[in-house]
Amino acid sequence: PHAGHALARVCARLAVRDGRPLALIVGMLGRKDAEGFFEPFASLAPKVFATSFQSPGAAPPEGLAAAARSAGLIAEPVEGIEPAVDRALAAGGGAPRVLVCGSLHFIGEILEMSPETWPT
Repeated sequence: PHAGHALARVCARLAVRDGRPLALIVGMLGRKDAEGFFEPFASLAPKVFATSFQSPGAAPPEGLAAAARSAGLIAEPVEGIEPAVDRALAAGGGAPRVLVCGSLHFIGEILEMSPETWPT
């Protein structure tokens, strides 16, 4: 939950600048408090695209989406990172600010998708 509070504070400051809609692409480990992570975002009304990553401990997208909805957010499960990005960009409301967050393992998979910025 601490990461959710910190990220939501930054997103709130950015929203004051330009009012762009916020989309969250989230992949978390199942042992984390997903609802607690999402609660600080409630006042920002982001659209949440819950996905997974290659780890036996990864939370299923359906479970993450349910946790986000329990925190009062609009959320949908999406299978895969690329489809989640596509859904976030097509969500409507103008060009969104997209925040990709969650497990460090999830972020690592995303970085591996771009060898130009994260060479192996």
